[in-house]
Amino acid sequence: MSFRTSHPAESSSSYSPQPCRQFTFSEIQLATQNFDESLVIGRGGFGKVYRGTITYGETDLDAAIKRLESGSTQGAVEFWAEIEMLSNLRHCHLVSLIGYCSDGQEMVLVYEHMPNMELLQIVCTSVELL
Repeated sequence: MSFRTSHPAESSSSYSPQPCRQFTFSEIQLATQNFDESLVIGRGGFGKVYRGTITYGETDLDAAIKRLESGSTQGAVEFWAEIEMLSNLRHCHLVSLIGYCSDGQEMVLVYEHMPNMELLQIVCTSVELL
């Protein structure tokens, strides 16, 4: 699967030729304190969204971590489409995709956390809005 698009984003967005980062499942577990229920900040068709701290390079980032649940109404096609679409876009009105984890049955998306926005609306419906 390619993470690049053939066309740069419109002028209101910046284009990043670098794909987002692939995290290990261990990194995701650490960031979410093993998917602690007290860290759940939203739910959607994809599954639960957790607030966590993820290490990206030498920086610890506040993140919204979206985990696919078994029996979810969304699946692998939507997961990879969201990665491909959002990994190349950066815009002040879009939540940035930091990375993802695909490890066996585990599919997780990692976004920057936007504390002043309704994450359930932004993160849980992002595939439907595209």
